[in-house]
Amino acid sequence: MGNRTSTARDEAAAAQSIGHFDHNYDAILIDQSAGMVEACTDRKPVPAAVQRVLGDGRYVELVMKFDTVQLVENQKTLLTIPYSGVKTLEWDHSCSSVKITANTAGEESFVVVKVGNSLELENEAKLRIRGLSRQGSGQQLNLTFAYCGTYAGPTKPKPFQRKRANLSTRPQGKLPPLALMRDLAIARHTGSGAPTRANGSKRIVHALQHIHTGGNTFTVLHAYQKGTAAEHQQGELHEYESKLALSCGTHAQPGLVYVEGQQVKLSHGWDDVQGWVVHDKVHAGEMNSGVEITFRGSGTWFFIVLDVLHLKDAIEHFWNRHRAPQPPKPQSTHGRDIVTVTTLHGEIKAPPKPVGDLEITDEVGTLVRSSGTAHGGVAKRKSTIIGSMVKGKKPTGWQENERVRKHWDSVVVHQGWLLKKGGLAKSWIKRYAVLYRTAMGHFLCYYADFAKSPLYHEEERERRIIDLCKVTFVRPVSNHDDVPPNSFDICTIEREWTLSAESKASMQRWLQIVTRAIDEDTAIVPDDELVFTVKPRVDPSQQLVKNEYSTALKVSASGVSVCAVTAADELVERFFWCYTDFFKWSILHHSGKTGLQVSVFTSADFDVKDRHEFLFRTRDAVKLATAIEFYIEKFMSIMHLYLEGTDSSGTSQELNMGASEMATNNLLGEDDMLALGGEDDDDATGTKITQEDQLVAVNQPASPTQGILDLFTVPSAPSSAQVNDPFAPGALPPKPPTDVLADDVSALSMETGFPPQSAAPVRSDVVEEMTLGDAKFDALAVGAAEGANRMKGVLYEDPHVAVAIEHDYRGSEGRVTVRVANKCSTPIDSLRSDLDAGETGLRYEFGAPSSTSLQPGQAAAQLLMLECMKPFDAVAALVVSFRSQGVPYEVRLALPCVFTKFLEPVQLSPNVFVQRWATLGAPGLEHMVTFAATAGPATAAFAKPRLNDLVRVAVVDGVDDGGGSILSGATALRTGTVNAGGEKISVGCLIRLEMNEAAGAFRLTVRTAVPHVSTALAEAIQKLL
Repeated sequence: MGNRTSTARDEAAAAQSIGHFDHNYDAILIDQSAGMVEACTDRKPVPAAVQRVLGDGRYVELVMKFDTVQLVENQKTLLTIPYSGVKTLEWDHSCSSVKITANTAGEESFVVVKVGNSLELENEAKLRIRGLSRQGSGQQLNLTFAYCGTYAGPTKPKPFQRKRANLSTRPQGKLPPLALMRDLAIARHTGSGAPTRANGSKRIVHALQHIHTGGNTFTVLHAYQKGTAAEHQQGELHEYESKLALSCGTHAQPGLVYVEGQQVKLSHGWDDVQGWVVHDKVHAGEMNSGVEITFRGSGTWFFIVLDVLHLKDAIEHFWNRHRAPQPPKPQSTHGRDIVTVTTLHGEIKAPPKPVGDLEITDEVGTLVRSSGTAHGGVAKRKSTIIGSMVKGKKPTGWQENERVRKHWDSVVVHQGWLLKKGGLAKSWIKRYAVLYRTAMGHFLCYYADFAKSPLYHEEERERRIIDLCKVTFVRPVSNHDDVPPNSFDICTIEREWTLSAESKASMQRWLQIVTRAIDEDTAIVPDDELVFTVKPRVDPSQQLVKNEYSTALKVSASGVSVCAVTAADELVERFFWCYTDFFKWSILHHSGKTGLQVSVFTSADFDVKDRHEFLFRTRDAVKLATAIEFYIEKFMSIMHLYLEGTDSSGTSQELNMGASEMATNNLLGEDDMLALGGEDDDDATGTKITQEDQLVAVNQPASPTQGILDLFTVPSAPSSAQVNDPFAPGALPPKPPTDVLADDVSALSMETGFPPQSAAPVRSDVVEEMTLGDAKFDALAVGAAEGANRMKGVLYEDPHVAVAIEHDYRGSEGRVTVRVANKCSTPIDSLRSDLDAGETGLRYEFGAPSSTSLQPGQAAAQLLMLECMKPFDAVAALVVSFRSQGVPYEVRLALPCVFTKFLEPVQLSPNVFVQRWATLGAPGLEHMVTFAATAGPATAAFAKPRLNDLVRVAVVDGVDDGGGSILSGATALRTGTVNAGGEKISVGCLIRLEMNEAAGAFRLTVRTAVPHVSTALAEAIQKLL
């Protein structure tokens, strides 16, 4: 299940709402530390429905509560852990399990449970823990999320949360010194590893050559045998074309062949190669870079080439693959198998490789080829519009490409049919997919038909190529709506791919094989660059043109190149940041605009005091941050393998450096529950909450406990023109010293990513009707019908659905559970709810629905987090959409969330009330209104409980009450808006209500430090009386 993309939000307005309902998950207890859970004395059989999903074992219930997580067995609580006691939640989505590590009596203990849908559990855990953290409940929440392997849930894991497979026998987390890593990165960037232009990858060319020819060929500038006269002529270039060809050396073919012109000078199998060394001096300006290879019987040869990096990669691949299961060449990155994997039970030896399918079938399942043997049966070519009009499109047998046939089984890992959404028609169509293992890494290609694959076609007919070394994570369940069953997402630094298998078993097989391939490519990096055009807003280097889109950030394998864009659209590098130079980077959101803040070291000793802070405005801030994180993880994997060529007796300072020394402590904020989401969808009024942002108030200290009297303080003797309104358009949220992101908002518009409806939905808009006297809305909004504020109930019903809500408010936060029930006699699907905040200014985040498809009588719940940013008198619209019998419907309802729900009573003594009342007596701070009583009599007996219950005013007894005809009280408006110090603004409100029972009238006086709040509160109370 997936979270819907949410929009930008402030750090000070980070999610603090918490759910107040329990959620039970069927679970199997897999493992536990000694004494964590008492032994089972009366084990009950696993219910049949649960056993079908989870298998057999000790059946328990995992209960997510307000502030604890529990394990329950036979209605007996086995374990209760407060969230403050949880240290780590570690997820293994490959087997739908979670490991909960807790601090119990000062010692770490754990339980491992398997649930039906670990993705759903992770999503709820993030919402609850994030909400509890926001609530300021007093619990210290220091837990982190961790992931095993490449799987992740709806949101991308933060950097270094994942425990990836280890390609080396050395323990993970060890790196060379920072200074050495920086030197290696610069040498690569300025030498043979200089990135190619965007979408100009040479790796792809070499990979396709390997797929279609069975090997790779490199141009040789000069070659000579060491110890001969030719060694002294190494500066001379050949007069004729020379090639060095590499292959796996199977089918009685040599693995390495060197040809000068038409003459074969060397031809050896990999068994004849006794050793080889790469001499890469391109970064030093030397032209004699190449590879030195020692052959049995032919001595040592040196080959000078231009493309020394890819030649090195190809030799590593074929050498390591041929020598397996012997250890790979030290420091190599290609052709490796994984050594260990991390599971919820710890690091273990890597399991055997999953076996791929080498059989070829047509789209209806007819076997065309198996185990290298062609079949003569009738195989149908994939149907096309043109093909259907041509007769004789069912040939018997298939002519295999002889050039490819011999090596086909050595490059193919797995193949089969998958569904993919089309580009123009947006319909799901079958494609023949093949996963290849090449000298450049693994690539997933798909074709219009199996007959278009290289085995049957002379030309390169790959429709798309997915470079698995660019994958950031894999969702085992697609995050998108309206996808076929058995769909999964492959997420790369460039885009997401959603594919659908024919069956659940087929999907699981594809996932096992693809994720294994991704793990094997952990240390393989792309050779091209990603380019982001940005606008510098803060530039301490003074080398960039500020406030113009005249700067480009080129992100590649070794670092980020900061370039100026010339008038001829050429990119000129101003400076280069290695990944060791990064101290922190943060996504910023301000007034509907996004940017990336980058903090980099400026000293050779990486002193945190010597840093520069840059700020770049870009609509692609999330994608830019994702690319930086991706490449840092890749860079660290390569540096980890680099240790294989060092002396293992080095000092701990040299060899035991963890990831924390590369700025991992501050990456993308301090909230481990927040993860990178998708695109922005900002507007000027309602603002969705982005799930992972680092905002304007980055790393500011938590707000101190604020004295309640400070809520009522104002500058001495202000005039009405001088009163500061923190909720004015220019102050929501408050600006830093300079508005570093201010610019045209239209430049930031982005697609929401939801698939278009195939037909216009049947719309029903009852928002205005509900606000003009609907009893259900009134009861839930202000309790007008019952004299109390109802927290749950049915909001709306029609022949198709019933919508009920349960809501709760604490401080500036609100938590609303929207439940939609299917009243039809047929199923409904594509169910989702969204919010149109309108002019309320509410910040919000909608979680994923518990189900998008409902059978008759079933219901689904969806969690909505709210935060009040200012007083408002508008109404937000709850938009519920679904399909019934193929017809799309959309219902717009009034959300019963009003301004007064974010008030909290303030207890004051009579003397303090009088003092505060006088303080707020300055002009412009008071709003007075006289009005007729409409809801009931103008008496204290009627008005006092309504002020207590509906407006949350604490009545102050002992102040001059006019013989019982005057009520005085205090309340405070809690908001998520922050002041210049990063503290949330709370506005103290004082009221005096005078009652004239005989005339049936009230006179209300409201005083606050903010005139806007005084007016809004007076109007809200008037409506209730």
